[in-house]
Amino acid sequence: MPLLSAAWESNERAHRRFVELASDSLGGSLVGKKIAVWGLAFKAFTDDVRESPSLAIIDRLQGRGAEVIGFDPEVKFYS
Repeated sequence: MPLLSAAWESNERAHRRFVELASDSLGGSLVGKKIAVWGLAFKAFTDDVRESPSLAIIDRLQGRGAEVIGFDPEVKFYS
């Protein structure tokens, strides 16, 4: 289990870092910013969004006040 915990924490750090970089790049705040995310599926050429890192990042972006539009040409429907 330590390996799984380490992998999970590494992924969480990467998500936090991505959102911080986005915030820094957009002047320090994401409030009211419109951000597009291309690629919702967890793996290329599939429509499976279960446990997708993109969804976790979208949640974080929205939590910081961003308006997020997601698109994936393989995903037919997501809500």
